[in-house]
Amino acid sequence: MDSYQSSETNPRFQKIDKAALLSLCPLFSGLSHWELKAISQLMRLVEYHRDEVVYHEGVPSESFYVVVSGRFEASASPKEKKTILAYLRRGDYFGEMSMLTNEPHSSTVRALSDSLLLELEKEDFKKTVEHNATISLEISRRLSSRLSGKDSRSRSLLRSDIVSVFSNYYQEDRAEFSINLAASLHHETRQKVVLIDMDPDGQINGLKRHQAKKHPLAQFHNIENDLIGAVENLLTTHPIGFDVLSVFYEEKDLEEGTIITSLLNYLAINYRFIIVNLPGRLDEAISKLLSQSDFVYFVTDSNINNVTEIKEAAASLQKDLALGEEKFSIVIHEAVFGIRTTTSARREMFGKMPCYSLSASQTSDESESAPPALLVVDDPEAAYSRVIRHIARRISNNLVGLALGSGAALGLAHIGVLKVLDREKIPVDIISGSSVGALV
Repeated sequence: MDSYQSSETNPRFQKIDKAALLSLCPLFSGLSHWELKAISQLMRLVEYHRDEVVYHEGVPSESFYVVVSGRFEASASPKEKKTILAYLRRGDYFGEMSMLTNEPHSSTVRALSDSLLLELEKEDFKKTVEHNATISLEISRRLSSRLSGKDSRSRSLLRSDIVSVFSNYYQEDRAEFSINLAASLHHETRQKVVLIDMDPDGQINGLKRHQAKKHPLAQFHNIENDLIGAVENLLTTHPIGFDVLSVFYEEKDLEEGTIITSLLNYLAINYRFIIVNLPGRLDEAISKLLSQSDFVYFVTDSNINNVTEIKEAAASLQKDLALGEEKFSIVIHEAVFGIRTTTSARREMFGKMPCYSLSASQTSDESESAPPALLVVDDPEAAYSRVIRHIARRISNNLVGLALGSGAALGLAHIGVLKVLDREKIPVDIISGSSVGALV
């Protein structure tokens, strides 16, 4: 087991109602309040940071766990090939089967974000099962489902991804990129997307026509105790179909970084993609948020000074937060309409880091008070829209590849395939070929 922090003495977590949170777990949902209270007194809150491991595959079982807040990944590595078994969120539980069968853990459980668990030690778990028929029956059903290959619990193989967007210059382009990315992810995947606007000037509310109210981040203090979905009442639904939550915070409040993490974990319960439009500053709270992100997009323009500044910011964050290079991408919003930064220039500046060029928008000279343009909806075939849609497919792991082989009627069949794809407006992200396929 990797290192973890006991949260029982943390003032922030002392207000958490452990009994109420246990009621969200299918294993305990049929118990009375007094039964939940008694079991919760045997459990302790433990905190795991992103990438820390709760337990490894093959080690003996020591405890049973219930997820209070955060995201976890359960995986197995038969023949050293990693296989994702499940993504776990609030209300999910794990570790019970190894204790019941007295066998080593069959999977490794790793935190995907700073997370909070309720832990029940092995002996207390066994006593709880022995003395409570409701729990024993639920575990029997669970074991039967596993043996029959039908796990009835709502574990999903769809993970929740947090995408942060940061810019060191004009906020309008950052807001435009964020809202177009949210719209494109919703369109490409048909899954739930929420856009968090942290811009103090409310450019996303440049959705101003939708009059989304900005909420203080402190309002989400102890959001772990929200069992009735109060946050949903603070969301604004965009006509395209994704949701928007607009928040602000005071830099002097040192607790905001922790609240941000809890808010992201809460939204991850119901949303596949969480897009965060960050303010144009790097403080402790924003650094904390970036450390919890699965993807970070740095938006800049083609001005060499701004490009150099964003390169240095990305390198600094990568070092300070110990984030992998694959998490970062650069988006250059071209300053002059019709002129694009060359691929070789981008590669020379950023190396292997993904770098995208967004053509200057024809709407860039509009009033600053106007809402960000939704180009992916208004003009989906524009160069700007095609790049955004490609980024959305990359984030959602839905890239389209085309392999052209040899023969095939001297390449005429390949040409026919390409024409059909073009006619049906099916984008191709990656293309390869051999022999005549390479020539085509």
